[in-house]
Amino acid sequence: MNVLSKIKKGGLKSMRRREEITGTLMAAVPFLGFLIFSLYPMLLSLVVSFHDLTSYDVSTMQFVGLKNYIFVFTNRWVKRSVINTLTYCISVPINVIMALFLANLFSKDFKGARVGSVIAYLPTVCSVVGITLAFQWIFEANYGVVNTVLSKIGFPKLNFMGDSRYFMPAVLVISVWMKGTNILQLQAAMANVDSSLKEAARLDGANGRQIYFNVVLPAISPTVFYIFIMWLVAALQEMTVMQLISNNGVGPDFKAMTITYYIYRMGITNNTTEGFGRASALSWVFAVAVMILSRLLFKLSDKVVSYD
Repeated sequence: MNVLSKIKKGGLKSMRRREEITGTLMAAVPFLGFLIFSLYPMLLSLVVSFHDLTSYDVSTMQFVGLKNYIFVFTNRWVKRSVINTLTYCISVPINVIMALFLANLFSKDFKGARVGSVIAYLPTVCSVVGITLAFQWIFEANYGVVNTVLSKIGFPKLNFMGDSRYFMPAVLVISVWMKGTNILQLQAAMANVDSSLKEAARLDGANGRQIYFNVVLPAISPTVFYIFIMWLVAALQEMTVMQLISNNGVGPDFKAMTITYYIYRMGITNNTTEGFGRASALSWVFAVAVMILSRLLFKLSDKVVSYD
């Protein structure tokens, strides 16, 4: 018996050892990918941010100290890109409000609610490039859908893509159409709200509006906060829609030049004049700013988000 028990124990140890080795190897692959494709580029960009580098040869960079960071805080184009990015972020609360409205509407039990949910969700799974090109045709200055309708009812045509007054509102409309209809998460959250709470509020004399704002909305506030944070981070990194819909890449009066696009222009387009050093410095300032903003929002969420 002792021999058999020893053999069994040895077999179990051998099996556990194989499982540990297999698990370690499986975990090592993504960790190695993180080291090569994430951590190393981050550390390299931090080093480069203190140097002047106007080529792809890292060995040619020259140490300049805080010069690149001083440039970031004093350059007028950086300020312009920050203003453009923050202006675009107005789309986030608009998108959240629109998504809440549609999710609440299609959560009702009426004919066509499911079809409406599917139609409202379709823009979310469509290509951003395809949607942007479609809206480029819709907002076209001469023969676009909007200007055709305006001319038919006697209003002058508007140059949405070439006039700085109308460029950002047109971009916000595209953003609302793409993201304001992402309602599945909110519908799922609304479906999980305890029906006894709504029934108790109804017995106390609360109407539909009061039940929504005092019972449903606090119950789904963690989901709303999650969506808000995710969309805000995405909005802060926006560059695709604006670059596609503008004719020259920067838009009228440089309205399309967001922070991420300006980083790209410094590091790639204008590499010989501005370079990777300035682009890396702006990237790190931007990253720290986003982390601070996220932290402040999470602190604020302690007061407005209910996890009960």
